[in-house]
Amino acid sequence: MKRPALVVLALLALFASAAVVQAAPNCSACAKAIKGRYITSGNKAYCSQTCFVATLDECNHCGNKLKGRYITSEKKKFCSDACLESILPQCEVCEKPLMRRHTIKGHVFCDLHAESPRCTACQLPFLRGGELPDLRYVCETCNEIVIYDIEKAMKLFRLARRELYQITARKSRQVPKLKLVGRDRLNQLTNLRMDQQDGLQLNGFYHRTETTRTSRNSFGTGTTTATKVEKTIYMLYALSPDTFLTTGVHEFTHDMIAEFFPHLDDLPLWAAEGICQYVAVILCRKRDFAEQLESIQTSPDTIYGDGYRYFEKKLGPNNWSGLLQWMKRTDPKKLPAAAPR
Repeated sequence: MKRPALVVLALLALFASAAVVQAAPNCSACAKAIKGRYITSGNKAYCSQTCFVATLDECNHCGNKLKGRYITSEKKKFCSDACLESILPQCEVCEKPLMRRHTIKGHVFCDLHAESPRCTACQLPFLRGGELPDLRYVCETCNEIVIYDIEKAMKLFRLARRELYQITARKSRQVPKLKLVGRDRLNQLTNLRMDQQDGLQLNGFYHRTETTRTSRNSFGTGTTTATKVEKTIYMLYALSPDTFLTTGVHEFTHDMIAEFFPHLDDLPLWAAEGICQYVAVILCRKRDFAEQLESIQTSPDTIYGDGYRYFEKKLGPNNWSGLLQWMKRTDPKKLPAAAPR
C-alpha cells in the first residue's frame, strides 16, 4: 500500500459583493440565482455555506464531509487517522494496522513477523508454537495434524504405494522400509548424492543398495551368484498428511524407476527428479492438493522445478502413458546435464 498523503483542502472561500462581481452566477449546488454575497471555490460559485459543504467529498469510512485536512490512500479519502486505520489490513500475528504489508501465501504480516520463524508445515509466521529438535518450528494449529507417530506414518506410506500403483499400474514386490528423520539427518543423506541448493528443502529421500555375492560349491566346479537389495525411504517427520502423501508418491516413483526401468539408472538428476515430480503432480490433481501442486509447479529450483516443467511442457498435464513411452525409449547418455528450458 502506498504511503498516504496528507492533503489540505485548497479551497478559496471568498465572500464577494455585487461591487466585486458584476454578474452574479447561479449556485453550482442548487442552481438558484445568487443574490448578494456568495462563496467561490474552483471557479464555481455557491449561494451559501450549506450548498458549498454539500459538494465536498465524504470520508470513505465514516461518511463525514471533508471540510478541512484529510488523508488520501489508494485513491480513497479519510477525515482522520482513526478512519484510515479502520480499513487497513491487520498483521495476522500482532493485529497491527498495516500501511506497509507483506503477503505470504495470501496472508498478511507486518515487517517484523514477515521475517520471524515460520511453521514447517504451513510455511507461515505464527503467534503460538514451538521449536522441534531439528530446529524447525511448528505452529499450534499445525501441531495437531502433522505426522510424528510411526503408525500414522505407515498408513500414509502404504496409501502412497497404492496411489502410485493406481497411476502407473506398477508396484515392486519388495516394499522399501520407512524411517522418519529430522531435517539434520535428511540433509546428511541428500548431501551424499547432490549439492544442496540455496532455499531447497527436501521432504524425503529414497536410498537403494544392491550387494552381489558369488560363491563356489564344495567341489569347486560351479558358482552361484546372489544379489541382495536393501531399500529405505526416509521421510521428514512433522509433515502435514497431504505433504507426506505427495512426498511418499515421489519417493515410491524412484523405487519404480529402479525396479522397472534399470536402463535409466544413469539419468541426469533433473530428469530423475522431474519424473517423480510429474507423477506427484498427477496425485495432487487427483486429490485436489492445491498447496502442494502450486509448490511443485512454481519451484525455482533448477533440478526439481525445471525438471518437472520440462516434462509438463513436453507431455502436457496428467499424461502417464506419454511419460511411460518416454521412459522406455530414452537413452540417458543423450540427455543434457541441465534441464532444457
